[in-house]
Amino acid sequence: MDKSAVDWSEMRTAYLVGELHTLSRTARHLGVHRSTIMRQIKSLESRLGRPVFERGSNGYSPTDFGEELISVTRQAALDFQDFFLTCGLNGARVAGNLTIAAPSSFTLLIMRAVATLQEQYPGLLCTFLTTDESDFDPTGDADVVLSLPTHIMHGGFAQKLATLEVGLFASYSYVEKYGMPQTHEELRDHKFVSEHPGSMGNRTEAWLRSNAQARSIVFRSNSHFALYSLIANGVGIGFLPTLIGLDDANLVHIPVPTPKIDTEIWVSVRHKHVSGRKVQVLLDALRQQL
Repeated sequence: MDKSAVDWSEMRTAYLVGELHTLSRTARHLGVHRSTIMRQIKSLESRLGRPVFERGSNGYSPTDFGEELISVTRQAALDFQDFFLTCGLNGARVAGNLTIAAPSSFTLLIMRAVATLQEQYPGLLCTFLTTDESDFDPTGDADVVLSLPTHIMHGGFAQKLATLEVGLFASYSYVEKYGMPQTHEELRDHKFVSEHPGSMGNRTEAWLRSNAQARSIVFRSNSHFALYSLIANGVGIGFLPTLIGLDDANLVHIPVPTPKIDTEIWVSVRHKHVSGRKVQVLLDALRQQL
């Protein structure tokens, strides 16, 4: 089979399967049937003469060759995006309306980027739409959507923007009052604030259930503003994105080892906006913050 005849759409499909981890998520994102995704993967593997994925009980996992292919395709997707976002637009005026949608868990991170944009481009009006619901489903006229990989906007250009690490933090006032836990055993005697069990991507709750007494969790919320505020005001220890916690001079990182709990942030841009200068400067600002 002539390898030069490989179709870019098949490469993109393999890249998305590798990033989204399942055929069903990839099919929903591309707006096609699951069987179409499977057929494209089989066609790509036939063209290349090598398996790209291994089929197992947990879905499709990239082979070593598949990992290399996905890495190359990911870089190509980034190059395409940079081309479309910058081609002929460097002198364009940045002004007008830009609507961003995201779950509330990303609010603190996004607002840092928006603050930078508002200072640099006073003619740009940003509208931010968010929800505290676990079934976040951005609709309406959002130009750019940030989400978990399970909630990517359909019918747009999408790619992974960043992977966030999270860690345990407390205020200095809390540590002065209750002490600094150094071990898991000491941690069990402390107070905690936690995400509501129905919150998106809530893997921190499972860890707390195993490492803290139920009565030690004194506050729960699906509002990350509320959790951040209570941690900062000394109510208890809680999980925060590491770059947020380390950037706050009033917070201290709790040194007790925790499992690697990462959160992927994906960005989706409607096709009619993908070449816009406003979208370009927003994505640049987000990358600088993340």
